[in-house]
Amino acid sequence: MNTSELRAPQGDVDGGLGMAWWNALTERDRRYWCFAAMTAVPAEAWRYFKSVTRDEEKSKVVCVE
Repeated sequence: MNTSELRAPQGDVDGGLGMAWWNALTERDRRYWCFAAMTAVPAEAWRYFKSVTRDEEKSKVVCVE
């Protein structure tokens, strides 16, 4: 088996990042991102989050009052 067969498909990597992002959010932040994305589906909230926080520094944004 070569190393290219051991790599996860891109969707799996992104899915893992999305799960880590979601699990790190507080309940309040989860509500915020779901509301902002107009969805109750975490994967769609993750997709929306990525669309509005394209660069590395913006990805550290959290919901604040």
